[in-house]
Amino acid sequence: PETFNPTPSAGHEFAPFRALLDSDADDFPSAEVGQEDAAAVLYSSGTSGRSKGVVLTHRNLIAMVELFVRFEASQYARPACDNVYLAALPMFHVYGLSLFAAGLLSLGSTVVVMRRFDVGEAVRAVHRYKVTHLPLVPPIMAALLRAKATGASSLDSLVQVSSGAAPLSGKLVQDFIKAFPHVDFIQGLWHDRIYCCGNSWFQYLEAQEVCICRSFSPKHACQNC
Repeated sequence: PETFNPTPSAGHEFAPFRALLDSDADDFPSAEVGQEDAAAVLYSSGTSGRSKGVVLTHRNLIAMVELFVRFEASQYARPACDNVYLAALPMFHVYGLSLFAAGLLSLGSTVVVMRRFDVGEAVRAVHRYKVTHLPLVPPIMAALLRAKATGASSLDSLVQVSSGAAPLSGKLVQDFIKAFPHVDFIQGLWHDRIYCCGNSWFQYLEAQEVCICRSFSPKHACQNC
């Protein structure tokens, strides 16, 4: 599919980046960077007004990546480097930046990147690359259910699906785990500080409330810890 095959001219698009990688590190002066210095500016979606730039410090980004590395590496006995993730979410938000662009690469996991989400392309990608993990949002979850209802495969290679960014209805969750009973499901509830609480359904067992991290600010202590 076009989503996964680069165009013949794609090599020219990345020529400056290749030149940077091939350059001598001594050509660039070293800079002192503190943990409170800005590492990135991420922009909000603008759902409650104008889009806002949110400064992410090096301390904040390191903590976020560490959260994902520890969580992703601790869930199963199989080594994290054997996991294959399908990246259908934007990498300019904190989740995609921390998970796909940094955290998973440090674990040696494989990341399959979609240029844009299309449910048919996603199903084919899961089969082609034997995807084991699929982070998504509720609309993608609903699209997979509709695809299954119209005869799409059961996505046998999938081990885990995780959803966040927006609330899920109980019916959507129950329909999903009935349609894909072999898949572990995790729902994350994200807040304005770096902590996450959620619910997990492992192999169709009873739902469990879990806390996978704690707030780095005592003013925003997790209610479940």
